Amino acid sequence: MIVTPMFLGGADNSSTAEMRVPSIRGALRYWFRALAGRTCGDDLSKVRLMEEVVFGSTNQAGAVRIKIENPGHKTRGVEPAWHCGSGLAYLGGQGLFAWDRNARRQKLSRPCLEPGGTFDLVMQGPRVELAATYASLLMLVRFGGLGSRSRKGFGSLSAVSSDLPHEKWPNLCLPDDPSSFGQSLAYEHKWSRVAVEHLCKCLGKLSEEWSDPSLADFRGDVPGPSMALPDFPSFSCVRARIFMVTRGGARAAFGSFGDWLDPMNQLGGFLREIRETNQRSANPPYVSLTKDYVNTVRPFMIDPSVANKDAYADVFGLPIHFRSSGRGAEATVTWRKTTREHELTGDQIDQEEMEDKRRASPIFMSFSRAEKWMCLSFLVFGSRFLPDGAEEIVIPKSGCVSDTPLVLEPADTISLGHELFSKDWASRFGHEVVRFEEGNW
Repeated sequence: MIVTPMFLGGADNSSTAEMRVPSIRGALRYWFRALAGRTCGDDLSKVRLMEEVVFGSTNQAGAVRIKIENPGHKTRGVEPAWHCGSGLAYLGGQGLFAWDRNARRQKLSRPCLEPGGTFDLVMQGPRVELAATYASLLMLVRFGGLGSRSRKGFGSLSAVSSDLPHEKWPNLCLPDDPSSFGQSLAYEHKWSRVAVEHLCKCLGKLSEEWSDPSLADFRGDVPGPSMALPDFPSFSCVRARIFMVTRGGARAAFGSFGDWLDPMNQLGGFLREIRETNQRSANPPYVSLTKDYVNTVRPFMIDPSVANKDAYADVFGLPIHFRSSGRGAEATVTWRKTTREHELTGDQIDQEEMEDKRRASPIFMSFSRAEKWMCLSFLVFGSRFLPDGAEEIVIPKSGCVSDTPLVLEPADTISLGHELFSKDWASRFGHEVVRFEEGNW
């Protein structure tokens, strides 16, 4: 079941919203890699081969077939049936919401799949590969989502029922009793790890029987997880907290928008308070100013020598664009490789080095529903945020005093993620039912 609005593009990716198998398969691949990282460490060639065996590649079909049946979800256009509060608009950002001056309200920038919609997800394949896929689905439903802004609560999913091939497979549905969720999640996590390890061992056995050179990496024992910081999001280094939502939500009937709307507004308001200061812009619409803008970007626009070189919001992903309406100045916090022998101006960086400088946030926030209770999960992956030989910078766009980028202190998303992890979430959302961590923190 769709728990929160899902901005999942159709074939044209903008004017329609559609539940499609490629989108689900792509999300499953992500969570599979995170699980495989717990088994294979930073051996990307082994992770890639495992992923290709299960999900396929351009050269071979995957072992597991996925299809959607009985779609019962509805598409909502740009006029939402629910009131979009400031917290929800903050989570969605300009990509999903836009202010309608005539109607004096937020409108959607693109269609979405409505909460409460259902569909059947059918997966078929050999048992070992199917178990690894089901483990990925477990993590997707517990901690992730589908579509745009899925790391900030949109596109969350919950299982209404599940037909399992074996009684020992963990149930995809949330338990009826929240107090038992910690125990069931611990079993899910262990089962998922074992399922992927078993796949790895099976590939190792095949490599010995068939002498297949493409499976040579799997020969020998399954390695234990590395204590070094992983190069990509992996369950070898992760923290998670899950709260039973008892404040500001879960008041309306199951499946209606009242289940998710208040908690999402609460979530957006909470994150906004964390990122912003008590200062407001000098010109309409008098928005609150973020810590990064006040301490780093605004001083950089005026006098780079006094700018603070610590960035806070990079934990929410890069790049981040800033604009001063009063000064007509614009700047972007992003990153670049440091292997170039000469300094570049902002315009030159745009042209020569900014082909793909997106870095996704290591934080996932999602909502799940049982019949009588709702939960918010907060997960932080501990992994390298930037590749080796990279630095975080502020690039001047227009209206800035200097055209030379400002090099910031190395991004410390681990500390920032831990700071967010340690916030008093329970006072906003309710009782904490699960907390676990794994790896070198």
